[in-house]
Amino acid sequence: MEQAQAIRPVFIIHSLAHAAAAARAATEAGKAVTLSSAPGATGYAGAGWFLAVLAALAETQPAADIDALLDCGDDAAAAIEALHAGARWIRLDGAEMLLREVAELAESAGARLNGPAGPALDLAKVRDIDEACRAFLARARSQGSDAV
Repeated sequence: MEQAQAIRPVFIIHSLAHAAAAARAATEAGKAVTLSSAPGATGYAGAGWFLAVLAALAETQPAADIDALLDCGDDAAAAIEALHAGARWIRLDGAEMLLREVAELAESAGARLNGPAGPALDLAKVRDIDEACRAFLARARSQGSDAV
């Protein structure tokens, strides 16, 4: 089910401030990154908050080269709702048959299902968000990620 994509460093975001810090660091470094919601975020926040963060980020930092991954945990209904709301990339855990059905819906909507395999930094677990983003990108680059 997982579609091929270049491995990018992943920033797990919980707010617009997190997304903005990650986008700033990526732009400053000239790197492509993935912004991901926390695992199962649609279960407690829905898809709307994530899509609103991305829309605000696009207005303030249009030059940032980002992918955005919305994690739906194992909630297929939330995954379908996210696709209908406009999510372009979702993560879903579950039985293979269910994943196939959601993958077909995602494909028909021009969206992706599951991924990425890149190294991740959860921005809720750091004190200085800007410094953590820059340091994370520097570490990813030194470890030879294709996208950094």
